[in-house]
Amino acid sequence: FYYSMDGREENTWLDRKEKTVLDSGHSSLYTYLFADDVPYKQWASDEAYAIYGGGFPIIEKEEVTGVISVSGLSHREDHRLLAESMEEVLASQY
Repeated sequence: FYYSMDGREENTWLDRKEKTVLDSGHSSLYTYLFADDVPYKQWASDEAYAIYGGGFPIIEKEEVTGVISVSGLSHREDHRLLAESMEEVLASQY
């Protein structure tokens, strides 16, 4: 599923964040915080990846089955928006 607000064009950041999460198995902010570690250090100069916050893995039975990502704010605000939104969704289920 992909949603872009009215007036917004396609956003390659979302694709880059998705690849970062799928290949690392971690949030994209995690790769930012550990950007000096291999392989994340190599990804910093690769335009296929986004070593910034805003992408979270969806994990089921210890396997990444999807990614939720957001782009348009500062990367830390993207991460915070996702964390708070997921917290609300999970809290409403329990």
